Amino acid sequence: MVTGDVFRKTEGMLYRHYRFIKKKEKIMNEIAAIEKRIEGIKQDIKCVETDVDGIGGIDYSRERVQTSGDLTGIPERQTILLMDEVGRLKRELETELRKKLKRQAKIRELDEKIEHVAYAIRKFDEINKQYIEYRYGEECNFEHISRMLPISSPTARRRREEIVQAVARLLDVS
Repeated sequence: MVTGDVFRKTEGMLYRHYRFIKKKEKIMNEIAAIEKRIEGIKQDIKCVETDVDGIGGIDYSRERVQTSGDLTGIPERQTILLMDEVGRLKRELETELRKKLKRQAKIRELDEKIEHVAYAIRKFDEINKQYIEYRYGEECNFEHISRMLPISSPTARRRREEIVQAVARLLDVS
């Protein structure tokens, strides 16, 4: 028999377990979006660098008179502008890579927290796993659980206590 404090702690662990799983899924979606942005930035860098290579050099086939006081020609100015753009894209790429690494570290941290309670959940039979999923993952009430599983509402209430006690024993919650 577990005390009220241990019961509350154990139930909190189960609720947090499913919140962590949902948070992990959200972060994984963010990583997928970041990876798309990274690929887009890499493509932009390739295109700009190709454009820089395509800018012509000095054309010696015709005579040209310098009409401005600026010592750089049009191709040089275009090259400078494109190189500035490449620099901006590379900084943007670094920022996106940092975001991705931070989120991957967060996923590793969440995996560690998730695994602790997942161990206890794996020990249960299929019907109890479904009960845990409905009660703590989807946060369903006892009446809804009794409709979803082949049990009555009072049995759903008793099963909650049995499951929480079993999880507390498995995880040695004190």
